[in-house]
Amino acid sequence: PEKGLDLAFEAVKLARSRAKSRVILAVAGDGPYANECRSRAPFDTMFTGRLSGTALSAFYASADIFLFPSRTDTFGNVLLEAMASRLAVVAADSPPSRELLEWDSPGEIAGIVASPDAASVASELVRLADDPDVRRALAASGYARAATRTWDSAHAPLLADYATLAAGRR
Repeated sequence: PEKGLDLAFEAVKLARSRAKSRVILAVAGDGPYANECRSRAPFDTMFTGRLSGTALSAFYASADIFLFPSRTDTFGNVLLEAMASRLAVVAADSPPSRELLEWDSPGEIAGIVASPDAASVASELVRLADDPDVRRALAASGYARAATRTWDSAHAPLLADYATLAAGRR
């Protein structure tokens, strides 16, 4: 439940009723909520089970849009994977999603942060499904953002803080 799949199911149902394009939901992963998900999901949702390695890469490569409905994940590593796979991303609004998807430059985004309700998420899904130019531009921006998220860039501020602290004690 904490992954927000119920939100995804409702948003996809709404998006299907509004989009000109075909909207198909595919879910990768497994866990104790899987049977409940299968009973609540739109009728033709594809469930792959747990994927890793080449199979997970192929799963990302076969998609056009990545939906991240979780509002409780502390760091959405899958967002970076999706962006690195050149997918347009729609995420439910949460601080970690905003951190990864919103750039420091005004107007620059790596993905869409939507209000965490089915109607808002569905509207963004429809916009991306029906406009391949917007989808491609967002995917390219996300790819560029993902390329900046390296271990060095993640650790540099921490190491700088350590250096400042260490210099102050000498």
